[in-house]
Amino acid sequence: MKKILKKYFPKLFDFLKNLFYYKIQDKYIELGKTKRFVKYWKNRKDSTFFDHENHPSKKFLIDHLKVYKNNSFFEFGCNSGINLYLIAKKTKKKNLVISGVDICSEAIKDGKIKLRENNVTNVHLFEGGIEALKAIPDDSYDVTFTCATLLYIGPDKIQEVMNQFYRITKKKIVLLEFHSPDFSAKGNISEGLYVRDYAKLIKNFKVEIKKIPKKIWGGPKWGDYGHIIIIKK
Repeated sequence: MKKILKKYFPKLFDFLKNLFYYKIQDKYIELGKTKRFVKYWKNRKDSTFFDHENHPSKKFLIDHLKVYKNNSFFEFGCNSGINLYLIAKKTKKKNLVISGVDICSEAIKDGKIKLRENNVTNVHLFEGGIEALKAIPDDSYDVTFTCATLLYIGPDKIQEVMNQFYRITKKKIVLLEFHSPDFSAKGNISEGLYVRDYAKLIKNFKVEIKKIPKKIWGGPKWGDYGHIIIIKK
């Protein structure tokens, strides 16, 4: 029935999906919050190292990280490390420290292989999730960043994650995530992903929030909620 509706009645299929599927999905996620996504990503078997290398959002992110002005970078939810790889390609600094952590062992494994194949030796990938942040010493990195990661972190864990970011970061935190003043500070689920008001969530630090241009990252979700959030310490 699903295949028939999608093929012959696409508009009806989209209407019914929006009416029932997302509501049921959102309720399911709300019951388990962050752990629903942790289970999904931890057990994922594929990796996307070079799949999005040329996506406009990559250059947009790298430009805002100010690679030439900083000496150490950390990405939370790095997948197989494509953003870290691009940072390494951007500059030839010998003392640059570039690290990332992800809960998917397959992604980390694949990323290490791809980095080795491309002779990149200053990017370090580690398997781990929120708990891994606690093992990082204070002020370890000039810049901590995420790209489409915190939209999988529920209200049960977001403050804990942000507190760890504040602790391990010396200069600034850069987030490419879903933001809207119409949502709560800790976030609400919307069609399977968390949207939150970062202006309300972030306290005691200077924060700049800018809409990501649709030519950089469009689509029905990123076009509506995609923002870059820059927190300066």
